[in-house]
Amino acid sequence: MRRVGRKFAISTLAVAAPLLGLAAGGSWVYVQYFAHPGYTALPFTPQAWAAADAEHRGYMLDDLLSQRLLDGKTAAEVQALLGPPDGGGAFGLSYNVGHRGYNRNNPMAFSYTLSVELDQSGRVDGVSVHD
Repeated sequence: MRRVGRKFAISTLAVAAPLLGLAAGGSWVYVQYFAHPGYTALPFTPQAWAAADAEHRGYMLDDLLSQRLLDGKTAAEVQALLGPPDGGGAFGLSYNVGHRGYNRNNPMAFSYTLSVELDQSGRVDGVSVHD
């Protein structure tokens, strides 16, 4: 009986291993060639942001965040840089930013929102990006 179980395990592994390899290869091809083709990170400037649609804002998002341009700014100063928000309220502003390239944690996320959180004095307290 043990011998049959061992043969079954070996034959199952012999079939499963190539299938897993094929699935991994297919995932790599999808990410490299089909997930958001044409994505190119762009430098952030207020002029380019104002002229861009949501998708192209997403291309500038990494540069905007890495420069930390929003830290400590008032809501008015944020709007001077980014223009009028797409949403938000008294304690935050939100901007639609399209996609930022392939997200390994959420491969079906195609649109993101830049959320600018404001403290009680109206200054930027935090910045986050979510889908």
